[in-house]
Amino acid sequence: MDWQHKMNRRAFLAAGATGAAGLAALALWKSRSDGGLFSSRRPSFPWTLRSVEGAEDIVLRRHPYPYRASLSITSDIDGTSPKEFNRIHQFLNSDLPTETGQALSLDIADSCWMVVDTNWEGTIDRFGNNLRDQMSYWRDMNLRDEYAADWITKYVRCGWIDSVHSYGDFNRQNGSETTFHRRVAAESIAKWYSLGFQFTVWINHGNSSNVQNLSDGRKRTYEGGDDPSSPYYHTDLLIPYGIRFVWHSASSSQEYLFGYPDLLYPITLGDGQRVWGFHRFSCARHFLRATPDYLWSPYNLDRQLTEESLRRLIDEGGFSAVAQHLGGPADLYNAFPDETLPPLRRIAQLHHEGTILVARTSRLLRYNQINNFLRFSVHKDSEGASIVIEGVDDPHLGAFKPVLDDVRGITFYCTDPAKTKLFLGERQFPDYLLSRNPADHTGRPSLSVRWFQPDTLDYSQWG
Repeated sequence: MDWQHKMNRRAFLAAGATGAAGLAALALWKSRSDGGLFSSRRPSFPWTLRSVEGAEDIVLRRHPYPYRASLSITSDIDGTSPKEFNRIHQFLNSDLPTETGQALSLDIADSCWMVVDTNWEGTIDRFGNNLRDQMSYWRDMNLRDEYAADWITKYVRCGWIDSVHSYGDFNRQNGSETTFHRRVAAESIAKWYSLGFQFTVWINHGNSSNVQNLSDGRKRTYEGGDDPSSPYYHTDLLIPYGIRFVWHSASSSQEYLFGYPDLLYPITLGDGQRVWGFHRFSCARHFLRATPDYLWSPYNLDRQLTEESLRRLIDEGGFSAVAQHLGGPADLYNAFPDETLPPLRRIAQLHHEGTILVARTSRLLRYNQINNFLRFSVHKDSEGASIVIEGVDDPHLGAFKPVLDDVRGITFYCTDPAKTKLFLGERQFPDYLLSRNPADHTGRPSLSVRWFQPDTLDYSQWG
């Protein structure tokens, strides 16, 4: 069975392993006061608007102002050549006229591999590149000869790549065989350290030959990455390196919800280490169909990004992580099929008009985490109010002190933003980092830490 039969342009199962699992209740929010100091300690789950006793007019907003919902396209690198990658992200991220049309100026990032060692056959694009030409750092399993190393390095540093789709593509015709070994993990992580890569998002990949995959810590079939008794164990290296968010792939056939009130759920890996799992939108729901109707091909973007789904996401104030393989089809000349351009332009319009935040996966997941567990206090006097961001009380990964990039987008409703100050610990935010906002759709004004500055440079033509 060749590659193009395996990865039919409409179905495109594309070596994506199967899905993320259910929600878990977290500690309920409680507030307390101490004289003139009011402190918000813990979030609720499901999330609710949070204020502090004695300062009920100051409320933490769910999404960055002015957005009413948030969305990420989480793209697995399967089937993507460097040339395809350049064309895709030139259209999605830059502000230039392209072969596909006017670019969208969105912050959409992709994933990468360090090495490809599959024995599947077939081409991956119209230029005749085969599966061995999928975008990876090294050419082969000697882990020394570089292939797309310069491209990957550039795109990680500019933000067009922000996730790892495991260490590589180890798909085999016989799913009981594998060529992965622990050295791949050790060499990959050592390279990330040396290059200053700071990946926080891990996405499982492929069929059962990909024993590097991670389990959810409860049910395990072939995954050896987090099993200390397995020769393929590597999370003793991966988690200390900095991976915090994992799509563990055990139940993607049940990922038929477009939006969630919260993308995150707790996972305790097989070795006892903790990460946040996250939900993706992977397939359509059919009650009478025996096999999953996976939607993670560009040909199905019009089924994923429907007007109805986007309207519901806005109305519910939810989060969405749309699973895709943007470079998967082998029959495209332009970046995307013509029929999928309207839904892509739809989300671009909703983003630029301030309705749905479209953000790279790592940023959206980090924002979700920070917003869930932010601890803040309020001081009031005759001159106004001071909001102090004190920390992030993450009950799963542990409490920590956030830095500036952690709190970008954090927004507080307040009666008079002009008379409200915002502090990160003892340091007051300068005005250039803040946005004092007029009333939004709820009728309330607010004060925000500014979101990341847009970057629409065409990095495919730079450097």
